[in-house]
Amino acid sequence: MPPTTKARTKVESTLGAIVAHPIRLQCFVALTERVASPNQLSTELRLNLSDVAYHVRKLAEIGVIELVDERKGLRGSYEHFYTAVKRPYSSDEEWEEMTPEDRNNATRYTLQLHFADAALALNAGTFDARPNRCLIRVALNVDEEGFAELNKLEERHYEERLEIEARSAERLRSAPAEEAIPVSSTTMFFEMPRKRGS
Repeated sequence: MPPTTKARTKVESTLGAIVAHPIRLQCFVALTERVASPNQLSTELRLNLSDVAYHVRKLAEIGVIELVDERKGLRGSYEHFYTAVKRPYSSDEEWEEMTPEDRNNATRYTLQLHFADAALALNAGTFDARPNRCLIRVALNVDEEGFAELNKLEERHYEERLEIEARSAERLRSAPAEEAIPVSSTTMFFEMPRKRGS
């Protein structure tokens, strides 16, 4: 029995639809960070414009980006500018619906972004510029319940990050002379491969 339109729409609007193609994923992540047109994205990502435009249209169709501006070009055509309306985050249920290959693609690309952010900050000298910056690695041994508790902890941290950003945005609006501080906030926890013989 085919899924209902409502069920299909729910599945297509998940992260699984975003990672259905590497170009689509790259465009979406870029649009979570700034407003851009397909033309700008194709230049920045060094990808074919028609491919980028196609995947940007798909992202708009599933409702995870929105058109925010149109500008008339030199030849009378309009350049369309988009931004993301949904962050690259999925629930455990949505993640479970994805194929292992799609999950792996999303993980690889996200880790590439983490490493790129860290390298950029290290090279620019900003990573350790503030004494209250945070970099924590803790090796733990947990049971299944503990692993689930860590999952819930990271979900809370994610929500709290968004709340902190929202409060910061409110303060910055009332203090236009103050400059926003660009930050990369990363938290990871994952099961390590088992040691042989254990």
